[in-house]
Amino acid sequence: MTPVEAAAALAAEHGLRYDEIDVLKHGSNMLVRLAPAPVVLRIATFTALIRGDALPYLEREVALVTYLASVGASVMPPSDLLPPGRT
Repeated sequence: MTPVEAAAALAAEHGLRYDEIDVLKHGSNMLVRLAPAPVVLRIATFTALIRGDALPYLEREVALVTYLASVGASVMPPSDLLPPGRT
């Protein structure tokens, strides 16, 4: 399954409607926006190969951006439309 197909499958699994998937970045991670939904997904591509168990990284990242957003930092907080940190 390609990263874009994975994004579409995740959206379908959670009933999230979108018109198109915009690829914002394609590198060690892929960033995609489910337009026009206010959701950006980061999909591990190369990093998934070298990290093994991604759960500790995901949990730390979700906690960090949640905190940063709560204190007004310029970060995109986890969406409430999809559960954060899915592996």
